[in-house]
Amino acid sequence: QGCCYCCSDAGSSMVLNFQSLARETANLQQHHRDVLRQANLRVKCAHEKAESVSSAVGQLELNHRDQLGSAHALADRRLELTQARYVRMVEEVEARTRVLREERQQMEEHAQSARQEGERLRHEEEGTRRQLEERLAAVDAQEEKTLQSAGNEASTVTARSDKGAQDFHGRLKGDCHRAWSSDDTWRDALEGARSARRDRHFRPAPLVKQLPFGQGEWPFDGFGTHFGRQVAKPQPQGFRQETALRLLQKKQPQQQQQQQRQQRQQPQQVLHMH
Repeated sequence: QGCCYCCSDAGSSMVLNFQSLARETANLQQHHRDVLRQANLRVKCAHEKAESVSSAVGQLELNHRDQLGSAHALADRRLELTQARYVRMVEEVEARTRVLREERQQMEEHAQSARQEGERLRHEEEGTRRQLEERLAAVDAQEEKTLQSAGNEASTVTARSDKGAQDFHGRLKGDCHRAWSSDDTWRDALEGARSARRDRHFRPAPLVKQLPFGQGEWPFDGFGTHFGRQVAKPQPQGFRQETALRLLQKKQPQQQQQQQRQQRQQPQQVLHMH
């Protein structure tokens, strides 16, 4: 009986173990089913999210393609505008360069002509300076001769004046001596009695008849204050006045020739106008 009790206890314990194992197995299976269900739900959600992500990526790709196409079109348009602007700028720069080159060429031509004109003026100035130096040397020589002749003339005039003064002083001295002398002949000559006795037989000259032309008419062509049509020319005094008079005399024939040329040209102009 004791063995039976032991076997029955062991069997019951085993049954209890089997039952507990069965319950645990059922629980595990239920838990496994729950886990599988949750995993399937999560996979389904993941698939849905992946599909939404793929659709969003596709939409983004489409948007990116559209944006990239519009960007390419805009870039091509900007490139075309930039190329056209660059071509226009290049043409404007070439036109400005051409204009500047022409202006530079004209300026170089003007500068060349100005240099040539300067060379010509310098040569003319050198020739004029040389002529003026020659004329100045001739004028200096003439002035030296004039001064020398003036000095000689002044010395001659001084000698003549001294001699005349001496002669006048001698005559005055003689007249004074005769005046204080007792001779009546010199006193009669001084008082005019002798010339009155000498000119007693003279007769007065007849009045001058008037000339056949009027008082304002001058039939004589010459220089002078009495019978000349032109006023007497003043005599130059000094080297400066003489030089100015010579230059004026040289210019007058040229002016007369120019006036005669103009007078000859006026009838020709009148004929051309008719």
